[in-house]
Order: sequence, then structure tokens, then C-alpha cells
Amino acid sequence: MVLPYSVPAIFGTVRRSDETIFPVERYAMYPYMHDGKYPFWRRSAKKPAVRGAKLAGVVASFQLPKGAEEALKSAAFSSAAWLSEGKALIGTLNQFARRDKSVFQQRVIDVDERGALSGQAQAGAERRPYTVAVTSAAMAQRNLGYELTPQAPSVIPWGAHRFLLRMGWDSTLLAVDIRRGDTNAIALGKIRDVVNNAGKGIMASLLEDAVNGVIRFEAVSEQASAAAAFALTDVGSSSCIAASGAGRIVHAASDAVYAIDGGADIVSTSNLIVLQDGLVTLEIAAPLSDPASVTVTVGNDIPAIASQLERILGHVNELHRIYGSASGYLNPMLEQRIHDAMHNASIEAIGIYRDHDEAWTLEEETFQAAMETQPDEVKRLLTGRNGLSGRLESALKRFTSLPTEALISSRARGFQSFTLYRASSKAYLQLPLNGLYVNSFM
Repeated sequence: MVLPYSVPAIFGTVRRSDETIFPVERYAMYPYMHDGKYPFWRRSAKKPAVRGAKLAGVVASFQLPKGAEEALKSAAFSSAAWLSEGKALIGTLNQFARRDKSVFQQRVIDVDERGALSGQAQAGAERRPYTVAVTSAAMAQRNLGYELTPQAPSVIPWGAHRFLLRMGWDSTLLAVDIRRGDTNAIALGKIRDVVNNAGKGIMASLLEDAVNGVIRFEAVSEQASAAAAFALTDVGSSSCIAASGAGRIVHAASDAVYAIDGGADIVSTSNLIVLQDGLVTLEIAAPLSDPASVTVTVGNDIPAIASQLERILGHVNELHRIYGSASGYLNPMLEQRIHDAMHNASIEAIGIYRDHDEAWTLEEETFQAAMETQPDEVKRLLTGRNGLSGRLESALKRFTSLPTEALISSRARGFQSFTLYRASSKAYLQLPLNGLYVNSFM
């Protein structure tokens, strides 16, 4: 009897333990083939594993029937598209429901009389109304002279002129010399330069009206407060201020005076009103034509919330479209999970409903009314523990963490000709739903 492999007839080893097992005849003829005594013996080297570019050739050489390949590609593309859109929806949901920078923390200012006040509110400010009674705005004084023809002879008599610049208890004597032949533009320019060089916080300039061909002297205090009031007056027989109209006040310097919610008047040199430790700032419009009582409301940024909610509904509608156009290749549980998460009577009460085309829509007027009357309840329905965003995210994460083939329905019509049945009557596909071949076209 000839043994097929070299097996010791007695206990103990008769060859090295790392030696390759050969048929007994070859071992008997060449027992020391590994010791280098037979240089003519050449072992055939193993072929290297297929890697790199050769792998693509191996995949490309694999062929399926045309109908099977088309069905497999349709299923793979549909599931990949559904997964991609599902992940995009999860990202939008996370941004919508995040606590640190939630859109529900954003605030806007609503003013019932926009001509008197404007303002802004930072995230997290308390939602509440304010009644602001504005008596006056903080304003800088403005003097405006007569309209004069620039190139006409000066209306100010020639010679030396002196005038006073008064600010509170401080008076500064200024002088200007008007010469024969000076025009109005030259004479007013000399007054402008003298006032600016005094350095008293008064900014003088010349206003030119090219349409009407006139020029005017203007002086404005740099600060907007009653303390910045000033006066320009001639001294003695001088008439440069009177002749040019430089002393005419068109806007008197004043402080801002206002009251909050019926409280005492607050006098300020600034038109800014700071509330809630700086989270809310209002600004009085200047000039203020008449005293006004303004209602200011700090509230949610409803358009911003509606915009993000519409983005979420857009992703949900796109998932429904992908499922509907997949020709049955996607697992029905995908659509059912989203359907269960979206259908809730509470969200219909705040304006989220499904129209006749089976598209989810936000009714802006209903949503606006719900946000104005019960904003905390709307927030709970959308971002609470069992809210819309939580239900959607929970449903999506069950599938986005699964491989692509888990989203494919083996009962699709395109797979029927490639379906076989086991002895247990359980159906199975003869097509690969994963691996190199599927990855090559996904």
C-alpha cells in the first residue's frame, strides 16, 4: 500500500516540520531537496496577488446579464441618492435644534412707529414689549447762512471785523479781514477758516448749490448734546455775522429725553437706549419732528425659523420623490418611517400639512399666528424630546448607518427574474448587492 503523503511509519519526525508535504514518491527520491544539494531543482514561485490596476481588470471582467446589471444599478443609485439626502436632512435638523445657536434664540425688534425709533436685539434676549415715550432726540446745533451768489461782490463790508464764538461760559474773540474786491465765496471762506482754526468743536463749511447757483455758510457742533450749543455774534460795529447770516440757528442743540414703560424721564447725550444689559439697543431718530409714544416688541425671528423649517420640509419632499422614482427598488420601510415621523395632528395646528401633490408645505400665516401667541409650544413641537426634528432624526439614523444593500428591496419587479427559493421557501437573489462589482459603478 502506497500512502499519498509522507507519513512517518513510527513515532517521531523523519523530516523538518516546516517542510512542504509532497507525494511520497517525490520525497523518497529527493529527501534532501531543501538542503541545496540539488541545484537543478527549481520550485515554481507563487504568483503575486492581484493588486492596484489589475483589480479593476478583474472587476471589469465580471459580467452579468444586461437586465440584471440594469436592475442592480437602478437599485444602487436609488439607495445611494436616498442615503445622501437623508444625511443632508440630519445636518439641517441638527442645525435647527441645536441649543447653543438655535434659530429659536434669535431676536428681532418690531416698532409700531418706525419713524421715531429703530433697534436690534441679540440672541437670547427676553421676549417682551416696551413702551418708550420720546420727548426729544440728542441733536447737534446747526447754523445756516443766507443764500448768496458766489462770484458777486461780498455782502460783508470791506475792512476788519470781529465776532464772538460762545460755548457755555466760554467766549472766544475771532477776527476776519474783508478786502476790497472780495467776492461772497472768498468772504465766507475767510469766516469758515477762522471758526475751524479756533478749535472749539465747531465744524464750519460752505454749501454750494450748483443748480440754483448759490452758496451758504454752515456751522455744526461736533457733539450732539445741549452742552454743545454755541452762538456767533458780531462785536461793536462789525457786521460779518449779521450780513452773512452765519448766526442763524436752524437746529438747536438738545439732549435725548425719554421714558421707559411710564417711568421717570431719562436725559442722555446719546440717542442710544440700552436695555437688558446690552442685549437690546434702541436708537432715537434725529431730528424728531414731534414727541412720540412708541411700542417696541422684542420677539422671535419668525421668518428665520420659517426659512429653516421650509428647508427641512424640502429635504423630506426630496426623500419622497427619490422613493417614488425608484421603481420599487427601495425598502418600503424607508417611506414608512418618514411617514410615521411626519404625521402628527399637532404640527398641522401650526401650519405644517401635506397638500394634494403629497408635498409637505408650511402655511406661513398659520405658523406666524402660532409663533406670536404660543412660541414656546411651537418650539416644543418642533425641537422637543418627541418633537418633529427628533422623530425625523431617529427614523433617519436607523438607515443612514446601514450599508447600501440594506435599503434595497429584493422584492422589486426588476429582480423577479433573478429570484430563487430555498428549501424553506424563502426567496433570495442571485445578484450581488455589495462588493467590488457594485462599488465599481456606485
